[in-house]
Amino acid sequence: MRVLLFLLTLIIRTHAQDSIYEPVGPCSLKIGYKEFKLCYSPEHKLAKWALHTLKLKHIEGSVSRTNDYRADPRLKDPVTRNDYRSSGYDRGHLVPAADRKNSHESMSETFYMTNMTPQHPSFNRGIWLSLERHLRKLVVKYGDAIIISAPHLHQGLRKFQKGMSLPDEHYKIIFWPTLNKAFAYLIPNEGARGRKISDFQVTINSLEELTQLDFFSSLDDRIEEEMEESLEESEEENKAYKKKVKEMNSSLIQFEA
Repeated sequence: MRVLLFLLTLIIRTHAQDSIYEPVGPCSLKIGYKEFKLCYSPEHKLAKWALHTLKLKHIEGSVSRTNDYRADPRLKDPVTRNDYRSSGYDRGHLVPAADRKNSHESMSETFYMTNMTPQHPSFNRGIWLSLERHLRKLVVKYGDAIIISAPHLHQGLRKFQKGMSLPDEHYKIIFWPTLNKAFAYLIPNEGARGRKISDFQVTINSLEELTQLDFFSSLDDRIEEEMEESLEESEEENKAYKKKVKEMNSSLIQFEA
């Protein structure tokens, strides 16, 4: 009983901590799972956004893909796995399955259809997959992070099967609370052969203007403002920085000699 109470307290505490990082804006229905949450839009029959924490334990786990795509029984007239059949679009994850390799239950929950959006195969298996892998590498580099993944939902989107909207863009934001550091990406729902992830970097401010959502509003205004205008250092900038450090170290060695 004590163990059960401890686990329940831990889950509640984790969700409470995550809540301060939720995008601020209209939300028809919030759905909480064991290790992620999302805002569901009945109008679009898709999640408006999904939020999860990514830690090393999630990445380094050994759980294999469950592939148990299924409807969320809590919804009326939910989207099912068969609603994508013969559509030409993938059932694409918002919270990646590979971000929940720490437990079978957590992995399985990423296969609820509420966590899926219609994604063009060349997008889902190309640049979106590359971005997911890139963010996992950043977590290894910088530590635990909060990630928001979402389709850009708006009026006028073409309707997909069973009344789902067909997003023309998706975005991700990764945020490190301990560093007050964040990067954002906005990518069209199409192939991006020959293009780099850095080509799709945007500021969080630009995403706020696009989506009419307020991200990380609980932060100090000064920190929020600085962070929302930041961009990830490019590969060229990283190389230049490393070269500069190497040259400085070389000069120090010569001076000391």
